[in-house]
Amino acid sequence: MLSMLISLSFDASAVSSGTEALAELELAQLSGKPYGLVLMDWQMPEMDGVEAVRRIRTDVNLTNTPSFIMVTAYSKDELIEQLQDTDGILVKPISPSTLLDSILNSLGKKVVVRPRRQTKRDDFKEASALIQGAYILLVEDNPVNQELALEILQGAGLRVDIAENGVEAIEKIGQTAYDGVLMDCQMPVMDGFEATRQIRQDKRFDALPILAMTANAMAGDKEKCLECGMNAHIGKPIDISQLFETLARWIKPKTRPAVAAPVAVPSEDTALPNIEGLELINALNRVGGNAALLRKLILRFKETQAEVLERINAAIETNDNTTATREAHTLKGLAGNIGAVRMFEAAANLEGILNRGQTDSLSDALKETEIELNGLIERISQAMPTTVEAPRQTAAVDNETLAAQIRKLAAFLADDDSQAAEMIDGVVDMLRSAGQASAAKMVAASIANFDYEDALSKLKEIAVSLGMEP
Repeated sequence: MLSMLISLSFDASAVSSGTEALAELELAQLSGKPYGLVLMDWQMPEMDGVEAVRRIRTDVNLTNTPSFIMVTAYSKDELIEQLQDTDGILVKPISPSTLLDSILNSLGKKVVVRPRRQTKRDDFKEASALIQGAYILLVEDNPVNQELALEILQGAGLRVDIAENGVEAIEKIGQTAYDGVLMDCQMPVMDGFEATRQIRQDKRFDALPILAMTANAMAGDKEKCLECGMNAHIGKPIDISQLFETLARWIKPKTRPAVAAPVAVPSEDTALPNIEGLELINALNRVGGNAALLRKLILRFKETQAEVLERINAAIETNDNTTATREAHTLKGLAGNIGAVRMFEAAANLEGILNRGQTDSLSDALKETEIELNGLIERISQAMPTTVEAPRQTAAVDNETLAAQIRKLAAFLADDDSQAAEMIDGVVDMLRSAGQASAAKMVAASIANFDYEDALSKLKEIAVSLGMEP
């Protein structure tokens, strides 16, 4: 909250209890610079926010009593019953936009009410700006979720590394100074819970923000995340506004781009076919209105999940319940991403039955999931017959030309020459045609973040894989 206030140009400071607040207000008045506004948390140990406000109001040493906004993640109605003399209530999670609106309202300024979509887009832009340049480790085993997260995070000017399980995450965190970690909870080899426990055992990482990502919505899941040492919980399917508001609340970039990169605001284009079983409006809202990204996710769902029942049945036949449950969990999450509500519910039911070992109802759950999946895949195929990033018909890349362009780009990067940014788009197109689309995107993202050293390293890796001189 303090970083948000400072970014909004307020002269702000923070204390951690009601007693400290009272002392700070008295000290500020004595120094001739009294505070004009207090943002007071409600639920605190020893003295809650309501009692702290009461004591401040009755403090005879304070002649300049500030305005108050109560901040809470709990029941707003219950708080209203206890309040007698405050100027507003601010409900967590907090975004820069809601924070500013509450402050203006408390000081008597009129706030223009914005449409919900515009508010969400503004929140996304504001939160993105706060964390531009942050270096994030994404711990996620599913390629489609990796692709989704990379597109969203890199598009907002973040640097992102990927680990595919908890073991890889621990290794990478030990080698690199990340600003934060996005940790999937359900993964093979080592899950996110155990990885977090082991990371927290190393005192160097006491303050490292670790944010859970999970499609589980059962009671106790958030508590389980907090118990193992995670800082916050981000539900799947991911809502882009919630994702960035949570990131902005916890992530503080150690370095910022010398020149702020423009935030990639998602497109408002909604030119998607109507597909029975998909709630496209809700799905679009979750990806910030980015229709191109949602189209890609739908196609990737078809490509990766068409044979998921075969994988689940094969795992069940070999008594590999862990793999079967994880496949159902992945199906549930990917269905949620594209707004396939019935598919999400069927997969969630199957996952729960596998988790509980209810063999008597397993056959019916598998059949229900199969019927829903087959129908959904067929409807997607009819409405969207193309594939994601199909090879361009313009085709064969001239290797000598590509090699020359790579060398030229490498020279610009080695010299920290901004001309690298001017030519990267053309090189990305050529690399895409050469089968290096994903790697090329990572080079472009590093250049956008002005991390020319990292971009050069990645470009050399691409050259080696293509059999060219780096």
